[in-house]
Amino acid sequence: MAAMKNLMPIGVFSDASHLSVKMLRRYHELGLLVPASVDERSGYRGYSVAQLTDAQIIRRLRLLDVPLDDIGRVLDARDPQVTAAVLGEHRGRMKQRLDETERIVNDLQDILDEPDHLHRVLVHERHQHAEPIVTMSFRGPATEIPGFLGDAYARLDGHVRRHGRVPVGPKGAWYGDGHGIDHDDLAIVAFVATDGPIAGDADAGIERNELPATRLAVALHVGPYDDMTDTYGSVGIWVAERGRAVLGPLQELYLVGPDAGADPATWRTEVGWPVSDPA
Repeated sequence: MAAMKNLMPIGVFSDASHLSVKMLRRYHELGLLVPASVDERSGYRGYSVAQLTDAQIIRRLRLLDVPLDDIGRVLDARDPQVTAAVLGEHRGRMKQRLDETERIVNDLQDILDEPDHLHRVLVHERHQHAEPIVTMSFRGPATEIPGFLGDAYARLDGHVRRHGRVPVGPKGAWYGDGHGIDHDDLAIVAFVATDGPIAGDADAGIERNELPATRLAVALHVGPYDDMTDTYGSVGIWVAERGRAVLGPLQELYLVGPDAGADPATWRTEVGWPVSDPA
């Protein structure tokens, strides 16, 4: 215990810094606030008085929801210009979040004022013909989907062209398994249709597949992907009111999207559910 002399045990340091013991252990694991001493036999952590300054910096930045990586930049640099840059970047993110919060509040008020708000999106049926596709799959948190899709479509396009074929139609994706969505563990299959069947590439995670011939209930979503509630809700209402069975996972076709370099306000996405024939 000699290593703990003149140091504060983690419990005392927690009281002095107002950081929980759990968070102090987490910050230690991340290398953000490493104890001045760790007893080799007991594992007890000891913190120096000087480390209270870093603890207060971390606490105040976390109150602003500054990401841990950015807090690490501030502590590593200990430079007012770096701190100002980090806070400037975070201020921009907070402004975007505030704008998004105001939009959500306005949307919520619209729904409360007009309960039939979800019916505003037109839903219709169309037949989807079978055609060859190549696919890549992913399972994980929904926050990682944009990165996966960008990488997957680039790989799929390259694979198609290396086999002397041409991608046709809009790129698409299937979401979930038809039994509900779990945003923390979401299954997704990205696909690109081709002008003829081609082999997959197991090493690259690319599979040969087929877009199924089916009947789809579809709606057109206009705008960015961050809130598609009205579009999905409208399709769900249409399906329920007509007593139709959903036969497979959700499907999205990206008619106009980020790859076209268009303003997000002009993006066009077809949302579709495969449904049973009319009774």
